[in-house]
Amino acid sequence: MEDARPIFSSSGLRTEEIGDYLNRKGIAVRGGHHCAQPILRLFGLESTVRATFALYNTCEEVDALVAALWDLRQGRSTGIV
Repeated sequence: MEDARPIFSSSGLRTEEIGDYLNRKGIAVRGGHHCAQPILRLFGLESTVRATFALYNTCEEVDALVAALWDLRQGRSTGIV
C-alpha cells in the first residue's frame, strides 16, 4: 500500500507559516516545491504543504491535522505572523 500524500496550500498564508504552525502543534509536514516546480507553476503555485500518511498513523493524528487546518482556515490560530 502506498503512502497517501495530500498536498495543499492556503490563500493568505505562506507555506512556511502553515508548516511552522503545524510543527508547533506537533504535526510533521513538509512545505516547499517538492521537486515539482513545473507542475506547481502550471497551477499558479510556487510551493505547497505536504502531509504524508502511512499505516502507522492513528485516527487521532489525522483528526489533529484536520482540526489544526480548520483553525487556520477560520483564523483561530495563534502565532501566525
